Amino acid sequence: LPVQVQVGYVGGGAAANLPVRVSALTRGFTPSYADYEAFSFSPPRPAQGKAAPDNDTHLVADKLPATLGREGLGQVVVEPIAPAPAPRQLVLEATYADPNGELQTLSNTRTLWPAAVVAGIKAEGWAAARQDAPVQVLALDLQGKPKAGVPLDVRAIARTTLSSRKRMVGGFYTYDSHTETKDLGTVCTGTSGPHGVLACNVKLTQPGEIELVASARDEQGRSARAATSVWVSGQGELWF
Repeated sequence: LPVQVQVGYVGGGAAANLPVRVSALTRGFTPSYADYEAFSFSPPRPAQGKAAPDNDTHLVADKLPATLGREGLGQVVVEPIAPAPAPRQLVLEATYADPNGELQTLSNTRTLWPAAVVAGIKAEGWAAARQDAPVQVLALDLQGKPKAGVPLDVRAIARTTLSSRKRMVGGFYTYDSHTETKDLGTVCTGTSGPHGVLACNVKLTQPGEIELVASARDEQGRSARAATSVWVSGQGELWF
């Protein structure tokens, strides 16, 4: 990824031969669109024991040196960034010393997309077991406009959280929790219509929390995903 830096003096003229250092990091990012506030664009939750994609940052360039040319322009190359299943932000910073010796910082942010399409999903928060639950899947382009003819599918994943209480020394208690997941397979498939939407009625037979993961594929076969959760009530009582 080539990154260019240009610096000029306030009084005019390019900052020729100015030494600059460029750093870059990636961080989690969830897009939002005013016209589609009812849809979720959040990435699927990670498997147990893995870091959440929205909470981690990765340094991809650390103080890369560059010297600006006669026009006050310089360039560095950030090494290839590992692909991610969800959108991420690339945060760029360039530091240099001004004529007074004070350190100045330039910054810029760009979005790294996993595919040339954005997936969204909308579902009711509650559903009854063995009854149809309406789900809408959305495909947008990178400018947030609806995109027709995009292959879409939805997978259902059951998530069960198990907690146990342990007595500690001194009569105190602590709780240990872990989450188990079960893939319930594909519950909806098709292509987006003229408004970028695919509507499905899915039947969920397992009670509890079900995560619905929507996938959209671009023309090169790259996937973008989004997820939402549905609570499915069965015949018995719910724990809460």
